[in-house]
Amino acid sequence: MIVSLWGSPVFLSPVNKFIDKAAIIAVEDQINVDGSGANLWRLCTMQQVEEVKCLIRMFPIWVSSSMFYLATIPQQTYTVFQTLQSDRHLGKSNFEVPTASYTAFSWLSLAFWIPVYDRFVVPSLRKSKQSLENIRSIAMSFYYRSIAVGGYASGFMVSIVHQTTEGATTENWLPEDLNKGKLDYYYNMIIVIEIVNFVYFLVCARWYRYKGTGETIETDMETNGPEKPSL
Repeated sequence: MIVSLWGSPVFLSPVNKFIDKAAIIAVEDQINVDGSGANLWRLCTMQQVEEVKCLIRMFPIWVSSSMFYLATIPQQTYTVFQTLQSDRHLGKSNFEVPTASYTAFSWLSLAFWIPVYDRFVVPSLRKSKQSLENIRSIAMSFYYRSIAVGGYASGFMVSIVHQTTEGATTENWLPEDLNKGKLDYYYNMIIVIEIVNFVYFLVCARWYRYKGTGETIETDMETNGPEKPSL
């Protein structure tokens, strides 16, 4: 079915069809002169319905990306603690490498791989464009929410590790003196969590339905001029 809208083409997704009920005109609904619903809490356009569907489809992927930062955030904290207890002298000189500068190595490796990523990976991932035009700013904000949630999750996990291992036979995994701790156990736990998260991501990616796999809603404003949008 082709419906004229005031924006860019919208694809009717075949999933979560129960949300389509929000665009069904009931007897008691009031319609404005331009064809839109007078009360958007009762009657929505198909554009708005598809935006909600898009956010629902993106949510499981967002959860997976949040768990990804469980592995990256400790690299910015415990790396510094490890270097504080390391020999940072260059050779036999008196120069000592600043502790905080060790995190620069991860940024240097990132700067090396960005051109490779941009040239070879990005062209095959142009489907990041799956979010509708009106909600791309919201979709972009998911990235920063992922960092925030990952940070809270990382702090919560550290607290759980302190509480569960402080009185255990293996002693505290993350004491102030890391030489007396079991930091390798902590990183191994993160590895297991990330493996599970990766499997979860594969399941979500397989379940995800890309935009354009359903029916198409196109606009014919350029050919027939402006029309009243259909709901």
